Amino acid sequence: MFILDNKNKKLKIIIVSAISATILCSIIVLASLSPISNSGPNVNQFGDIGMWMSIILILISYAIPLIIYSLGVDAFKYVMAALCGLGLLIGMAVIFTTILFIFTSTTSMILYALLCLSVLYIMSNIIWIFITFSTSNKSKNTILQ
Repeated sequence: MFILDNKNKKLKIIIVSAISATILCSIIVLASLSPISNSGPNVNQFGDIGMWMSIILILISYAIPLIIYSLGVDAFKYVMAALCGLGLLIGMAVIFTTILFIFTSTTSMILYALLCLSVLYIMSNIIWIFITFSTSNKSKNTILQ
């Protein structure tokens, strides 16, 4: 029964990681559509090579540790936790930047959508941490007996 719980936990980690990666890619796309993309010469514009390279880098950054973890290297959850912490910092930076743009520039509905996606991204990373490092009641009972 414990093996089934371990597989179930790995599946949950994979699903939440995929959701988190999807949200972060959506943040990149929305940021490239928002007024933030007009803030400087080195900012990603929608559809340009920089936006696509950012999305590819995000997907690779999620896929490689997740594949290694799913192949059975359980210690890789700590590498993924460090990346999750980096994701929390990215989410907070996007929220801060978006709030600055909401108060200082022309308000766009895309900025509010970007703000909501950033909050969802932070929530998905927090959920990932709880799923990854929580122990089930069955495994607690097994350890205590």
